[in-house]
Amino acid sequence: MEVIDQNSNNEINLQSCLLYLQKEHRRYEMDRNEWEIEKATLKNRVAFLEGEKLAAENIKQDLLRRIKMLEYSLIKLKEDNDDKSPIHNQTAKDIKKKNRESGNSILSVESSNLLNFSKGFGHMRSTELLKSYLKQVGYLMLNEQNDQPLLDPNENILPKVLLQKKNSNLNTTNKETETVPGSVQNINNIPENNQISDELRNLSITSKDKEQDSDLNNDKLLWKPVATLKSHFDSIRHFEFSSTENTLITASEDHTAKLFNLSNVKKHYQATNEIDPVFTFRGHTGPLTSMQYTRNELYTSSVDSTIRCWKVPDKNQDKYESFDSGLTRTLVGHTDIVWSIKLNKNQNLLASSSADSTVKIWDINSYTLKQTLKNTDCNENLSTFRPTVVDFFDNENKIFIGTREGTISLIDIEYGKVLLKFENVNSVNEKNDTYFENQVNCLDFKNGLLISGTENHKLNVFDINSGNLITEVLAHSNSISTINFSFLEENVVASGDHDCSIRWWDIKNLSSINCLQEITTHRKKNDSGVFCCRYSKFNNGLFGSAGADGLVKLYLKK
Repeated sequence: MEVIDQNSNNEINLQSCLLYLQKEHRRYEMDRNEWEIEKATLKNRVAFLEGEKLAAENIKQDLLRRIKMLEYSLIKLKEDNDDKSPIHNQTAKDIKKKNRESGNSILSVESSNLLNFSKGFGHMRSTELLKSYLKQVGYLMLNEQNDQPLLDPNENILPKVLLQKKNSNLNTTNKETETVPGSVQNINNIPENNQISDELRNLSITSKDKEQDSDLNNDKLLWKPVATLKSHFDSIRHFEFSSTENTLITASEDHTAKLFNLSNVKKHYQATNEIDPVFTFRGHTGPLTSMQYTRNELYTSSVDSTIRCWKVPDKNQDKYESFDSGLTRTLVGHTDIVWSIKLNKNQNLLASSSADSTVKIWDINSYTLKQTLKNTDCNENLSTFRPTVVDFFDNENKIFIGTREGTISLIDIEYGKVLLKFENVNSVNEKNDTYFENQVNCLDFKNGLLISGTENHKLNVFDINSGNLITEVLAHSNSISTINFSFLEENVVASGDHDCSIRWWDIKNLSSINCLQEITTHRKKNDSGVFCCRYSKFNNGLFGSAGADGLVKLYLKK
């Protein structure tokens, strides 16, 4: 034992310790140098990639400028070619001279008496009519050059011209998908030769005329997409803008709701720009169907038959902070899917409609159930009463309830009685395979009018005081899923449906409701298109839409 201890003591001494420390120090320095070299290499790589990215962006901008220059050049070239065209350069005097030489009169009627058509299709129909006249002129000139007998001046050529026009319309029926109603008047009055030049002058069209007409149509600003919100993995059923700040919250079928900060949305943004969410609300076990949003609280409904209340975080918080669900309370009472919820801020009430054939009124101060409205309260049969949408009437104790069979009832919450019933008597459901074709999917009201969007592609306009149907409009080619009155314009309402289109309607003249604009920015998924469209109260120039493609599109007028 003594020998072993002596040997061990001889091996571990000051010199061996120093040698060991020197060796470890050299190894440490070598590792450090290798790390420094690797760090410098990666920095150079990052700088190189950033330079490539910047160069690619510059090339992209240059190509875009070149494309715009080429487009402008093509437009100018087309204008010059149109101006040099012999048809457009042919003056009225030449036409009049040739007509007099031919000794024949050409059928022509004043434009004011010939066709009554809506604005936007006038030039198209005038162009077709002008082509038919020019063909006749060319035919007469050809006969004169070949010394062939001309048409008998005393013969009435009106039936032949009308027959040719009828045949041409029949040949183009399959190609054209839009028709314009028209009427022909004074067809027995064939004009004299001295009237031809004036009439053809009224019918002549050039590219400049088309541009002037398009400029007049473009005097009004149109909605154009400026930003896209991409974050959800499934369809977005509902979204709401905040009325007190520039934020937005979405409710999706991926079981989540997301908060977005829209402070960076500007007019110069392009439609390809994306905005990331600030916060995600998680907790539902089924797809979300509807939501209501105040500055500090969020209410969401779901297929899981519950309504959840959330605390809304600050919009400027770091999106990568530790997760806090923000869930404050869960309202349990429905036994089936909760389709729609609506908040009454003045009365602190929340209404919910469910597939269990009930409408429940909740007190959001105490988070308790206040009242349940059933089929007997709405004067409906239990087998047919399926509430689909609810909305409070001017923040009072009155509520609109839209049903699956197509009726809308205004009910006093306090007494549970029906005050008024809105129904389209022209489209009453019958018990057949299309029993729910008049289902009310959405509704909105303003200025004494109540508008509902139905499953049968129609917008129904009711008098909110009497409940009478004022008019109905076949507004879309598919079921209407959302409508919203404009805060900017007095008599404008937006609607969206499952053909992926959004349309803006002018309802100032209820006898003739006109479509102001149509835009299609969403893609169809599972036979669904646009689920929701809303105007922003905080940012008056902002409009949004959400669809089955999991996107929210933001629009500005440009």
